[in-house]
Amino acid sequence: MKRVNYRGGLISFEIPNSWIEEYEENGGGTFYEDSPESGTLRVNVLTIKEKSSGESVNDLIKNSINSSTDIEMTNEYPSFKEDSIIESVCRTQENDIPITQYRFDCVHKTNQSDYLIAMFTWTVKTEFEKLDNYIKDFKMVQNAIISLGFGR
Repeated sequence: MKRVNYRGGLISFEIPNSWIEEYEENGGGTFYEDSPESGTLRVNVLTIKEKSSGESVNDLIKNSINSSTDIEMTNEYPSFKEDSIIESVCRTQENDIPITQYRFDCVHKTNQSDYLIAMFTWTVKTEFEKLDNYIKDFKMVQNAIISLGFGR
């Protein structure tokens, strides 16, 4: 496994040594095995200022997920560092191909009175999502996200 220090260490996580890393100039990263049938992991990080509205950032994300008809919330759990992770799944189509997209919204309260939200998606063709090697890859991605490190 190799450690990814995304955007200079804003967040860090592990991926397999053989995976390709691609970064957008203005944010966003894509990680995948060099195979036409591999799943794809994407990440982007947002900063949100804390508001005094009384509604937590976690609640805002959950309400957004619950208001969408094609997304189902699957799990919410704390990571090792007491940050929260909200996991959801969406089954849709991309270029007429059925895909399954798992989304992980990782919420971290910083020392600067704002929040970092690391948004990961793991996308696979729906026809493959129940195959053993894809389940194994999903578990590896899920564990990497649970172990996610925030740099501030």
